[in-house]
Amino acid sequence: MSGINTTACISFSLSSCDAPTIDLSSVNTSNFTSMESMFSGCTNVTSLNISHFDYSKVTDMSSMFRGCNNLSGTLTIGGSNKVTNMSNMFYGCTRLTKIDLTNLQLDLVTNMDNMFYGCTKLEEVKMGGNPAGITNSSYADNMFYNITTEGVLYYNNEYDYSKIISKLPSTWKSLPLINATECTSLTIEAEDVTSDKTSTTIRYTAIVNGTNPISGAEMTGIELTGKVQSSEFS
Repeated sequence: MSGINTTACISFSLSSCDAPTIDLSSVNTSNFTSMESMFSGCTNVTSLNISHFDYSKVTDMSSMFRGCNNLSGTLTIGGSNKVTNMSNMFYGCTRLTKIDLTNLQLDLVTNMDNMFYGCTKLEEVKMGGNPAGITNSSYADNMFYNITTEGVLYYNNEYDYSKIISKLPSTWKSLPLINATECTSLTIEAEDVTSDKTSTTIRYTAIVNGTNPISGAEMTGIELTGKVQSSEFS
């Protein structure tokens, strides 16, 4: 889509696009008010790089990824404080394992019905906003329907998540997100290390205060000390 100027667009839909990859790097969503059904039915796509998307004016995210049953791994959405409808947003995303909505404001959301319906491999959801509009559990009906995996909902315990937590499967648990200002201990477990002459990359899992709420977050200013079993380091 590199030849399309979307600066003036308020929405677009790639619904039922059967391409296995979609280059969205030049798509400007700064004026989008709706992302409803944007990728609905894109059954062949396995990954989407939408980290640059601007959600600041978006009010509707319903069915945004509905039926993307080959979309796998982790998906991160955030930056909107105007969204009202998230129903069916990830409906049928049978290969997604983690969904990070930490930076998505939920103050105006009144519909989360069927949001993760049929996400059979889902194991982690993070939510950081205030679901003030979910005043009745019916607004979150079938939110986690047909999810049998073991999983965790990480939520901002400054807000009332009781209506959402009540919809969790019996195999899931809910844990509060860790506030960095309350951090008393941090352990980094490196999975592997790659390096060149100018930089070092460590893929890691962070254990904060004995729990595991963070995976792959960017950290800077880290000084490696102690024994490192690699000829690349001294």
